[in-house]
Amino acid sequence: MIGIMAPASHNAPARLTPAAIVLLSYCAAFLVSKYVGLFPGYAIDDYQIISRQHEGEQIAFFLTQGRYGTALIDFLLQGSSLNMLSFSVISLIASMLFSGLFFATILAPAADTSRAALASIAAVLGAHSYYTEYVTFRQSALPMSMMFVLVWLAALSYRKAISSDGNRAINLILATLAGGGAMGFNQLAVCYCAAAVLYIHLQLLLRDPSVANRSLLGALLRATLYSAATGAVLIGVNVLLSACLRLALDIPTDGRASVLAMSQLGERAGQLATLIPQLLYRAETVASPLAKLTSLAAVAILFIPLRASELRVSLVALYFLLAGIAITVVPVTLSSTWWPVPRTLISFAFVLAGTAVLLLTREKPRRQIAATALFVVSALLFCAHSNSLLLNQQRLNRWDIAQAQAIALRAAADHPAVSGKIAIAGAHWYHSLAPGIAQGDMNTSAMAIGWAVDALFDESTGTDLSVRSAPELAPACEGRQPFPAKDSMIEVDGEVLVCM
Repeated sequence: MIGIMAPASHNAPARLTPAAIVLLSYCAAFLVSKYVGLFPGYAIDDYQIISRQHEGEQIAFFLTQGRYGTALIDFLLQGSSLNMLSFSVISLIASMLFSGLFFATILAPAADTSRAALASIAAVLGAHSYYTEYVTFRQSALPMSMMFVLVWLAALSYRKAISSDGNRAINLILATLAGGGAMGFNQLAVCYCAAAVLYIHLQLLLRDPSVANRSLLGALLRATLYSAATGAVLIGVNVLLSACLRLALDIPTDGRASVLAMSQLGERAGQLATLIPQLLYRAETVASPLAKLTSLAAVAILFIPLRASELRVSLVALYFLLAGIAITVVPVTLSSTWWPVPRTLISFAFVLAGTAVLLLTREKPRRQIAATALFVVSALLFCAHSNSLLLNQQRLNRWDIAQAQAIALRAAADHPAVSGKIAIAGAHWYHSLAPGIAQGDMNTSAMAIGWAVDALFDESTGTDLSVRSAPELAPACEGRQPFPAKDSMIEVDGEVLVCM
């Protein structure tokens, strides 16, 4: 568990422990940056879930992606007349708390670590806008909270296993069970667990004199093997259990759960060459270069060894950064479907924070002051980006709902005989006022998504309409002005065709 207060001594009063500072600063930054997620909002998946469309198919869908934990939750909720959106607020708070406990448990800073530097690093970790994409998907809050509960328990068990506290074998089994369970809610748990194991052993390398005196290369290799073994075991558990469930229930595998083919290696190498710069410094909708580069500059300041004795720490931290980036991109690299949206790269913020904390083992007050200031600036920028993403989602929801209501009312007035059946042709995934708010499927208009548009109309009107995306009817719209022009609606085969 996390100790909150360090004991008082004759020379100093009791004060917060470094781990407690990490937890509190992380939670504060998480809440400030993502509080808009506590209010109603719809991603494209959320419309379908709240309308209860295809409810019976959701469990099978989760199992096709290897998310057996999420499938179990959905099964239990269906029997309770609830859905995952019912728990979006409490689950977001739980995600904040348990992810904070996980990070504080893993980072476990030494007692003499700079409190201000730790707080600023934890603030960047909590505010980072990559995780904000998950917040836009309200239905994901519950499974993500369960994932973080389990990776935290896995972290506690693994820390006990490598110490003298308790039975090593039992704690390793508990860590494996918790980690395997976390994989059933989100396979990105493997990134957190593998990076955490690597961090723990590198931290031991820098702190334990008996380890520090050994060969640096040998110690790095051992830490890497522990991390790789963690990833292999968790992936093996997830693949085996998922395959058994799919076989038993006769469910196919989703493309995103399939492994990259050998013929795709060349193409994937080029895609990775583009992804890494984007991860580190290039502009994207969820984060600006300034937000990214300020945190990288802070880490760079801490990296510079001012004397030969500091070189070892810099090398170890650099190794963690490079290996951590590799761990972060492994899931999107190995998947047969290239889908490197920000939410698939969320462990990068932990890698960056872990690198910085490793570097804080050297006492350089002036350098740490400069780094702390940059981390604070970066955290503020990430907070602003996170708020912007969530506020843009609310704008998009208003535009989508208003447009759906206008189409439904116009169809009912002009074509009363078939107004309940609407076909949409030529819809865009954006609205002209703000085309740049989308990235991947985040903040994408549900009007252009075939499996979401019917649920959008139902939720917008409170009426069970029959609405579909009909790209095959686009030729009938040639020469017509897009909605809301007078000639944008025509009746075709018993449906109201809306030309967008």
